Amino acid sequence: MKDKLIVDYINKLSIRDVDDFAKKNGVTLKSQELELVHKIIKHQWRTILYGNPNPIFDELKQKTDPNTYNKIINLYSQFKNKMTNYL
Repeated sequence: MKDKLIVDYINKLSIRDVDDFAKKNGVTLKSQELELVHKIIKHQWRTILYGNPNPIFDELKQKTDPNTYNKIINLYSQFKNKMTNYL
């Protein structure tokens, strides 16, 4: 059931949604970074939530500004910790 809810949300997730969330949390993404993050979320959300996201984060680290990367990782950790009981 929870996967169905997540799939429905992910399917509706737009680049604007990702950009708005990032800005709301103090992360300014360049156009290329924004497209990359959106693509990763849309196609690799299961690994991010349930698996080992380190290879995904390695790709992000190579393709984003170091400051942006650190903010993304901090946000991921923060929200992952909050959502652990629900996943």
